[in-house]
Amino acid sequence: IGGATAAVRLFQRPDVTQLGGADVSKHFPSLPLGPSCQRVCWIRDPRSQSEWHGHGPPSSAWLRFHVARRKSGKRYPPYRRWTGVLLGFTLSPPFACAVTGEVGQFFAALGLHSVIFVDDVLVVCLSSPELRHDLHVIVSVFRWLGMRCNALKTVGPVVAMNWIGLRFAPREGHVTVTAERAASLLIDLDDIISAPTVRTKLLESVIGKLVSVSCVLRGSAAFTSRIHASLLD
Repeated sequence: IGGATAAVRLFQRPDVTQLGGADVSKHFPSLPLGPSCQRVCWIRDPRSQSEWHGHGPPSSAWLRFHVARRKSGKRYPPYRRWTGVLLGFTLSPPFACAVTGEVGQFFAALGLHSVIFVDDVLVVCLSSPELRHDLHVIVSVFRWLGMRCNALKTVGPVVAMNWIGLRFAPREGHVTVTAERAASLLIDLDDIISAPTVRTKLLESVIGKLVSVSCVLRGSAAFTSRIHASLLD
């Protein structure tokens, strides 16, 4: 997976560098299982259950759903074939990264200077016309592969842009943490400091955010390492 370090390596001429970016829409759900694997992947559809199997009394949302279902007379089959990424979102990021890693090889073979982080692409050129051309190629390759890019998140050419929580400004000679990412980190760190106990989910979230900024935030790599050691304990 390319990150901030891989992106900085693309800035061969920071004084004239043009930046652009694209984001794959709904990347995880758009990656289907192969036909042979689909034949053996079936899941039970919870909408077909007429009895509550959750903890405590039935939730109001569950009750409203079944009242509406009975009125409509609609029936749901007990089993459905699973066609998306196997076993839900736990395996989605590594599977998605494996796919986009191969797409990144396509871009490299076409002579594009780009780096991909999961579903976000950063492309670098030395002129605005070249940047527009390369960005068009990137969007077209994703479309050819059956994926689409979010038009609202397709950026460029620009001389500075936000990407994966960082602000890249090669002409100014720096990479910084965005205000939104910094605010999110401060809130989570404050929760950790003030809480009598810290749950694993929050700890993992903070570690993930700190790893993404540790390449530009002095001292955070060692700090993140200590938190990761606590998580392993």
